[in-house]
Amino acid sequence: MTRTLEELYGHDTAGLSAVSKAINEELKKIHKNYGEVQVPSPLIAQEKAQQWFDIALTLKNALFRCVLNTRNLSELLEQQGITGNFRQWILDNQHAFKFKNSHNSLRPDFIFDGQDLKLLEFNVSSALGGLGVLNRYISLQQAHELDAIPDNINLRYIDVDDVWYPIVKPNRSDSHQLTIDLVIDPDDDIEAGFYRPDFHKRMRDHGFDVVAAKIAELTITESGLMYNNRRVDYLYSNFPYDIFYENQIALDFYSQLSPLIDQSLLKLIGHPIASVLETKSNIALLSNGFFDAMLTSDEIDLIQKHIPNTDFLRNFGNSHLIEFQDDYILKPVVGSCGGEVVIGKTCTDEVWVNKIESARQQSVPYIVQRYVEQAKCNDPQLILPDHDFCCFGIYIFDDQFGGLLYRGTPSSDTGVVNATSGALFSPIALFE
Repeated sequence: MTRTLEELYGHDTAGLSAVSKAINEELKKIHKNYGEVQVPSPLIAQEKAQQWFDIALTLKNALFRCVLNTRNLSELLEQQGITGNFRQWILDNQHAFKFKNSHNSLRPDFIFDGQDLKLLEFNVSSALGGLGVLNRYISLQQAHELDAIPDNINLRYIDVDDVWYPIVKPNRSDSHQLTIDLVIDPDDDIEAGFYRPDFHKRMRDHGFDVVAAKIAELTITESGLMYNNRRVDYLYSNFPYDIFYENQIALDFYSQLSPLIDQSLLKLIGHPIASVLETKSNIALLSNGFFDAMLTSDEIDLIQKHIPNTDFLRNFGNSHLIEFQDDYILKPVVGSCGGEVVIGKTCTDEVWVNKIESARQQSVPYIVQRYVEQAKCNDPQLILPDHDFCCFGIYIFDDQFGGLLYRGTPSSDTGVVNATSGALFSPIALFE
C-alpha cells in the first residue's frame, strides 16, 4: 500500500521539513569534509526501492558478465578506447578480470522520466570511494532518536554498517586487521584526500587498523604485503583515470600482487580493473548491440527500456547530429566531473558544432546519448525535494543492496548533477 505525504505526516506537511532539518543536522555532524548537506531528505517506499534495486542488479550482472567474460579482450579494449600502458597491463594481467579475493561494488546512476529509470552511468571504483558519501547515512537507531520523526513513521536508512563492513570483514576478532589506503598519486596529501578522513574513521570504528601509505612504503614478500614489518590484510584504493592508467609504478606494483591475491594472503577493496567496467563505453556497447550474444532476451529488453539509445560519436555523421541537435547529449567515456558533457537542447548551434569537432580530435572516445526529459515525480512512493534536475545512485556491494543516494540541482540546464554544478547530496530514507 502506498501513502501520500499527508498520510505519512498527517496534515502537518511541515513535518517533512522538520524531519529533513533534523536529519540534515545529524548528517553534517557525521560527514564534515564533503561540503554542506543541504537537501531535505528524500523518501522512498521500501517496495519501490526493491524494484529499483532489482533493475540495477540485473544491469550490473549483465555488465560484469559481458566485460569480465569477454572472448576477445583486445577487441573490447579497442572498442572502449583504452590505450597506452594501461591497455598493455590489462592484456598482460587478464587473470585480474576474475576479481579473485576482492570485493566488487557498483553504483549505477539513473534519472527518472516520469515512468522509468534511465541509466546515466556506472560507477565502480568510485562506488567504494563513495563510502565518504555513505558516511552521511544515519542508522536506524540514530534516526529514531531525532525528535522530529513521528512515532508512527517507520523511517530508516541503509547504513554502511549493515551492508559493507560485514561483507569485507565477516569474522570480527580481537586482533585488528590492517587496511592500507593506497595513495597512488605521489603528489597527493597523504593525510587528506577527497574521502580519506571519514573512510579511516569509519574503518577504525569497526575494528580495522587503517593507514594511508604510498607504494614506496610497502614491501612485497612471499608471506604477504608488508607495512612497517606488519602484514597487510586489505588493500584499498580508488583509481582515478588520469593518475592510475599511465602510472607505470602503480601498474607494476599491482602486477606483483597477483601471487598474494591468488593465495588469499591479501584482499583487495576496489580493483584496477574497475576502470574497465565503469567507462561509459560500456553503456554504448550494451545499447548498440555489441554484447547481445552474451545477453538473455530479458536482459536485452531491460537494457532497451532503461538505457537511452547510446552509441559512439564515431558512428554518427555531423549532418545527423546537427539536424537532430535537441535529441542528443555528447560526453566523453571517461568522467571529468561532468565538465565535458554537452546537451544539444541547451546550447547554441555554434557551441554544438564546435564541441562535436573538438570531441572528434580527442584521444578519449566520446559517446552520443539520446536526451531524456526528466519529469516531475507524482509517485506517492517517492517523495523528493523540489529540484528541476536530480538523479539517483543505487549502491550494490557484492550483489547486496547498499542504499540510495540522491543528487539534485535547481537548474535543469546543467545536465550535470554533481558538486561542480552546485548539486546537493542526500541519502534517501526508506519508509514502509
